[in-house]
Amino acid sequence: MTWYAAHLIEYFRLREGHQEKYPVWESVILIQANSVGEALDLAHQIGKEKYDATDDTWHLDDQPATKIFLGIRKIVECDLDDADSSPALGTEITYTKMEVNTEDEARRMAHGESVTVTMEEVGRATRPDANS
Repeated sequence: MTWYAAHLIEYFRLREGHQEKYPVWESVILIQANSVGEALDLAHQIGKEKYDATDDTWHLDDQPATKIFLGIRKIVECDLDDADSSPALGTEITYTKMEVNTEDEARRMAHGESVTVTMEEVGRATRPDANS
């Protein structure tokens, strides 16, 4: 079986009132599966069970909010030294390709500052009902 990193996307919606911005979270989970398709199915199952929270403890700007699971952004096969091994210290489990306009923006990003990036999708796996 192969190890994959699944990028799950969820967002927050106010339970009442007008909302100007929608915070989006990306959670990355490890999946062990026989194929990308199986990994995608498992990731959707985990996302719906674990990340589509039904609890009422979430808040956005001190107002009650709901966290909603949207789907899987991408599936990336983990870069293991040996196909039979498991992820360990130093294993690259996922990556994201991005582009910024200047070297200064790249440096600022590396230091945790906010910059505008263009993301290039890598490892996107889809299925007919991927938006459900």
